[in-house]
Amino acid sequence: MALTDIKFRTAKPMDKQYKLTDGNGMHLLVHPNGSKYWRLQYRFDGKQKMLALGVYPEITLADARSRRDEARKLLANGVDPGDKKKSDKVEQRKAHTFKEVAIEWHSTNKKWSEDHAHRVLKSLEDNLFAELGERNITELKTRDLLAPIKAVEMSGAVASGNRQHRPALELKRIPELLEKIDGYTGRPLTCWATELTLLIFIRSSELRFARWSEIDFKTSMWTIPPEREPILGVKHSHRGSKMRTPHLVPLSKQALAILKQIKQFCGEHELIFIGDHDPRKPMSENTVNSALRVMGYDTKAEVCGHGFRTMACSSLIESGLWSKDAVERQMSHMERNSVRAAYIHKAEHLDERKLMLQWWADFLDANREKGITPFDYAKINRGAGQRRNISKTGRYTI
Repeated sequence: MALTDIKFRTAKPMDKQYKLTDGNGMHLLVHPNGSKYWRLQYRFDGKQKMLALGVYPEITLADARSRRDEARKLLANGVDPGDKKKSDKVEQRKAHTFKEVAIEWHSTNKKWSEDHAHRVLKSLEDNLFAELGERNITELKTRDLLAPIKAVEMSGAVASGNRQHRPALELKRIPELLEKIDGYTGRPLTCWATELTLLIFIRSSELRFARWSEIDFKTSMWTIPPEREPILGVKHSHRGSKMRTPHLVPLSKQALAILKQIKQFCGEHELIFIGDHDPRKPMSENTVNSALRVMGYDTKAEVCGHGFRTMACSSLIESGLWSKDAVERQMSHMERNSVRAAYIHKAEHLDERKLMLQWWADFLDANREKGITPFDYAKINRGAGQRRNISKTGRYTI
């Protein structure tokens, strides 16, 4: 006769284990230490067998009866429920280990560069697979990750929670920087690379690995491709735009003038910024920073080539003239809000960006004569002769 839940709940341990029978082969096995286990006795192929149904009270009486009924259905269909349970566990372990799920996740990510994908996989192999690789993913808890993460943390390999920004000068020091760049007496190509980095504020690899085929002098546009043809023996030379999509860089009159000078200087080669000793290879990644150090700057604390991006972005925002979307698009930043990104990912804001890059170049020229803030320059010099209108909001319209 089936028993009620209160009978199982109030069952007390004895010196020896004993059973409380529920019916249809199921009983609760009560151990001397007080633990209670659901069991199902059944016969299959003429043999008496036992199937574990769970631990009480985690598995309630209703749950245990449901599991019993499922097992009896299998028996009615000629299937041993004990063998099926074992085979299910084996399949679950094989198909859902942490390592296999991690590798599948890694292989389906198409947005990463080859270098970044390699770093992610190596980090998994070095730090997690040894301890968690063969574990069933469904059984893992947050606490299981603490031990390997703690080990990585103790090794010093974990990055600081605070992002380390590249050093950039305060905007009031722009006239000083321009004076030092104009007075630089090093290699001409180094000076042009430094000036151009400031004018169009693209990333180092985007500049160093550039080819003349990317420049359109007629439309005043530089198109940085998602990926470039690798250069034999040059690490990372396949890199193009960091966002892995074509990046359009409008060229101001000043930027075009520099590129035309470089074209006369070494335009017969494929690369724009050729190396010192071999024109088939690009200039060193330290070229711009080395020039800044010659000018007297500490590139770890005061300003580095990448810091020009910060200075340009700050100036464009502080001017109050340009939309945030246009600035972010020109900076080639990834939109972090996935919903918003779905709406704006095709918006180039190209007309506004053309005016913006020219304004930035004119602003730098103005600071060669006298220090002026972006906001003040925007007020007293509305575009340096460009045909622009001011909307009621104070922004330039095209």
